[in-house]
Amino acid sequence: MKKIFYYDNTYVGRIGIAEEYGAITNIIFSEKDWPVEETELIKTAKTQLDEYFAGKRKEFDFPTRLEGTDFQKKVWEALKTIPYGETATYKEIAERVNCPKGFRAVGLANNRNPISIVYPCHRVVGSDGSLTGYGGGIDVKEKLLALEKGNFLRYAVGVDIGGTEVKIGLFEENGIVAAKTSIPTRHDDNCGHVLEDAAEKIDSILKDMSISKENVIGIGIGIPGPVVGGIVKHCVNLGWSSSVDAAGIMKKLTGINSSVLNDANAAALGEQWFGGARGCDSMVLATIGTGIGGGIVVGGNILTGKNGAGGEIGHITVEYENGRQCNCGRKGCLENYASATGIVATAAEVLEKYVGKSILDKNSLSAKSVFDAAAKGDEAALETVEIFGRYLGRALANIATIVDPDVIVLGGGVVKAGEIVRAVVEKYYRESAFKTVADTRIVLAELANDAGIYGAASYAIKNK
Repeated sequence: MKKIFYYDNTYVGRIGIAEEYGAITNIIFSEKDWPVEETELIKTAKTQLDEYFAGKRKEFDFPTRLEGTDFQKKVWEALKTIPYGETATYKEIAERVNCPKGFRAVGLANNRNPISIVYPCHRVVGSDGSLTGYGGGIDVKEKLLALEKGNFLRYAVGVDIGGTEVKIGLFEENGIVAAKTSIPTRHDDNCGHVLEDAAEKIDSILKDMSISKENVIGIGIGIPGPVVGGIVKHCVNLGWSSSVDAAGIMKKLTGINSSVLNDANAAALGEQWFGGARGCDSMVLATIGTGIGGGIVVGGNILTGKNGAGGEIGHITVEYENGRQCNCGRKGCLENYASATGIVATAAEVLEKYVGKSILDKNSLSAKSVFDAAAKGDEAALETVEIFGRYLGRALANIATIVDPDVIVLGGGVVKAGEIVRAVVEKYYRESAFKTVADTRIVLAELANDAGIYGAASYAIKNK
């Protein structure tokens, strides 16, 4: 005889569990009254269902016995191949049971599923995603799918703190962007204020999306300064003159495990995760903007170094005689020749030879105007681009000899000029590189201004 136990106030309302001959044969969504007896097996099933509704269990391991035709049993077994938190169409299930045109038969079997959570027919949807064919009711099916999606998905937050704005991204663990926003960067004497603003915004995003902090793996924070052992040593852009435990502050503010890294390193991890270096184990990123930033990934891990200076490729010395003065206090640094600022300085020098022969205006030079003019065949601009490519290509060739990366990624505002940037850098790289690394791919970054939040989120996942 079947023994049935009902219990109320579950996530989906009243539910019944039936046992017969030492196995669970039914899980019932009904208000109907039956003889009630709570056996040890029913207690086990009830506990596991409670854990499932609480998001703490994705599979069930109590014994079950299916009652139905052979075809129905094949369909029900096929349902168990649908991963938790995902769905399949009736067509896909029909194909899995070698009945590719049996959509209707699958639907009928679905409606007669006696153990419809353990054999999850709620995960079967119409070809258009519609919720149909569920014995427990469409409202129950909708609740179960929402429950699984919410509990199945794990999230990470990426924060990229810049001089003017703080970019924040909420990512699913698989890299899909769930939300993205930005807030102004607050500058004042209290280094914690910008972190407070970011924490408040993160809390707001999670609340708006009904995401529990328990489902957030961590928060990664990219900051423009050297980071050693999770501590920001200083950050000139934000006015932090002394060390700041940014990760510790963020964790205290949000209650979520937090980690911090240099912003250029974050961009490198971002490009490795979902950008130009996707799928690569090692890579070098050169960000070409007002200055030259860089990030180096080896064996899947960011290279930071003892003092947090790993990847600071912009301060490689490339000109030893009469080098241009760098903001770091030294002369001849790469960023004085290959950054947007360096390109403008070179163009101003080159124009002295092309007075009246160039479309470039010495009084309104920019990296963009130089590359635009080069695209039109302007000789002064073309010479400037060649000088830029020579300095950066040779520097990257030296770096590749040490790192031997899978790929070199060029990012930053200057690469908006496109293929002309990549081609000239590759030209001088190939000429200068050690034979073994001469064929290393050189590609353009793909994530643009979002690389930092992608990489910070990736870092949070790595440090979970």
